[in-house]
Amino acid sequence: MDISLNFNHYIDLKKSIKNLCLMKKFEPYVTNENYDFIEMPLVVDGNYVLLKIYQEKDALIKLHYQEVLNSNRKSVIQESDIVRISRSILNEALDINSNIKYKSDTFGLTIISDADNYTTLIRTILAQQVSIEQANKLFLLFINTYGEIFELNNKEYTFLNWDKIFSRIYKEQKVLVGTTNNRKQAIITLAELHIKNGLRENVLQVISSIKGIGAWTVQMFMLFQFPHVAFENIPVADIGLHRAIEKNHDLPHKSIDKSKGESYFQNMKSIDVFKYWYIYMVE
Repeated sequence: MDISLNFNHYIDLKKSIKNLCLMKKFEPYVTNENYDFIEMPLVVDGNYVLLKIYQEKDALIKLHYQEVLNSNRKSVIQESDIVRISRSILNEALDINSNIKYKSDTFGLTIISDADNYTTLIRTILAQQVSIEQANKLFLLFINTYGEIFELNNKEYTFLNWDKIFSRIYKEQKVLVGTTNNRKQAIITLAELHIKNGLRENVLQVISSIKGIGAWTVQMFMLFQFPHVAFENIPVADIGLHRAIEKNHDLPHKSIDKSKGESYFQNMKSIDVFKYWYIYMVE
């Protein structure tokens, strides 16, 4: 498999690292205590691959792809291409040199987006009006229930194959995850729209019309999935953003509310807003 990495691939890499954190109980799988090597599963051009990322002495990031030969639950993997990316190019692509105070891992890779639209939508639907801890548990349950598993070196990796997931949910007309009926119905409707290609024309208009998906879900979807795009409907009522402002500006706890949050975010792009939110998640 010939893989050429351009700027868009760097963005995909950023999203994949976020997805890895979700699949590995929100912590990247590290092969040694020096944090110089991590593995993650992802999809490239429709192929399952295992991505190895590690830093060499010459400060280059090496991406080592291994292609899965088939999509069975237990699949054999063979070695494929090796690609090098300079740290400076990668940092530029991931906007590492920001003035916002946020954490990044040893490689300078910043986790700021989900792996795909549906991962974002399902996670935000499940997260409505529940704590972050409960939302994480619900999404992990979703992954364990619907994810496909393949094995490499006695380790199991999980993929979310949305065609199969939505086909199953649509056929069964139920969601095997403990959440409210409204949220379950929203996911079932999402599955039907996916099968009928109803999301292709205007994704925001469509998801906004689904019962159980409110303004906060749409706003968070935009924030996670399109952090490089400026938009007006920033989730200024999100408590996580309020706490992030307080941390970044050393303000007293619970000193920021919706009205004060609006003044902070009024002239920001969503990428900057997300960095604030990321502060709340990682610290």
